[in-house]
Amino acid sequence: MEKDKLQGHILEVINNQLRVNNPKCTNEVFKKLIGLGYEEDIAKKMIGAILVGELYNVLKNEELFNEERYSNNLHELLL
Repeated sequence: MEKDKLQGHILEVINNQLRVNNPKCTNEVFKKLIGLGYEEDIAKKMIGAILVGELYNVLKNEELFNEERYSNNLHELLL
Protein backbone atom coordinates (compact mmCIF):
# COMPACT_ATOMS: atom_id res chain seq x y z
CA MET A 1 0.00 0.00 0.00
CA GLU A 2 2.71 2.49 0.98
CA LYS A 3 4.77 1.46 -2.04
CA ASP A 4 1.83 2.32 -4.29
CA LYS A 5 1.45 5.72 -2.61
CA LEU A 6 5.14 6.49 -3.04
CA GLN A 7 5.08 5.39 -6.67
CA GLY A 8 2.05 7.62 -7.23
CA HIS A 9 3.89 10.62 -5.76
CA ILE A 10 6.98 9.95 -7.88
CA LEU A 11 4.85 9.68 -11.03
CA GLU A 12 3.11 12.92 -10.07
CA VAL A 13 6.50 14.64 -9.92
CA ILE A 14 7.45 13.20 -13.33
CA ASN A 15 4.13 14.35 -14.81
CA ASN A 16 4.72 17.84 -13.40
CA GLN A 17 8.24 17.92 -14.84
CA LEU A 18 6.86 16.95 -18.24
CA ARG A 19 3.98 19.43 -18.05
CA VAL A 20 6.13 22.45 -17.17
CA ASN A 21 9.15 21.22 -19.16
CA ASN A 22 11.43 21.66 -16.16
CA PRO A 23 13.99 20.27 -16.13
CA LYS A 24 14.08 20.06 -19.91
CA CYS A 25 16.08 16.83 -19.82
CA THR A 26 13.05 14.96 -18.46
CA ASN A 27 10.90 15.83 -21.47
CA GLU A 28 13.77 15.20 -23.87
CA VAL A 29 14.51 11.72 -22.52
CA PHE A 30 10.80 10.89 -22.21
CA LYS A 31 10.21 11.67 -25.89
CA LYS A 32 13.26 9.64 -26.91
CA LEU A 33 12.12 6.66 -24.83
CA ILE A 34 8.70 6.82 -26.50
CA GLY A 35 10.48 7.01 -29.86
CA LEU A 36 12.38 3.86 -28.95
CA GLY A 37 9.09 2.06 -28.46
CA TYR A 38 8.56 2.23 -24.71
CA GLU A 39 5.00 2.74 -23.51
CA GLU A 40 4.37 6.04 -21.71
CA ASP A 41 3.81 4.47 -18.29
CA ILE A 42 7.00 2.40 -18.57
CA ALA A 43 9.03 5.43 -19.70
CA LYS A 44 7.72 7.43 -16.74
CA LYS A 45 8.61 4.62 -14.34
CA MET A 46 12.11 4.46 -15.81
CA ILE A 47 12.52 8.20 -15.32
CA GLY A 48 11.04 7.85 -11.85
CA ALA A 49 13.74 5.36 -10.90
CA ILE A 50 16.37 7.94 -11.83
CA LEU A 51 14.52 10.61 -9.84
CA VAL A 52 14.46 8.35 -6.76
CA GLY A 53 18.22 7.91 -7.09
CA GLU A 54 18.70 11.67 -7.27
CA LEU A 55 16.44 12.23 -4.27
CA TYR A 56 18.44 9.64 -2.35
CA ASN A 57 21.65 11.56 -3.08
CA VAL A 58 20.04 14.84 -2.05
CA LEU A 59 18.85 13.43 1.27
CA LYS A 60 21.89 11.28 2.06
CA ASN A 61 24.44 14.00 1.32
CA GLU A 62 22.27 16.96 2.41
CA GLU A 63 22.83 18.69 -0.91
CA LEU A 64 20.78 20.49 -3.51
CA PHE A 65 19.16 18.79 -6.49
CA ASN A 66 21.92 18.36 -9.07
CA GLU A 67 20.29 18.83 -12.48
CA GLU A 68 23.47 17.95 -14.37
CA ARG A 69 23.81 14.61 -12.55
CA TYR A 70 20.07 13.97 -12.99
CA SER A 71 20.33 14.72 -16.72
CA ASN A 72 23.38 12.50 -17.15
CA ASN A 73 21.63 9.64 -15.37
CA LEU A 74 18.49 10.10 -17.47
CA HIS A 75 20.51 9.96 -20.66
CA GLU A 76 22.03 6.65 -19.48
CA LEU A 77 18.55 5.20 -20.03
CA LEU A 78 19.02 5.76 -23.77
CA LEU A 79 22.19 3.67 -24.06
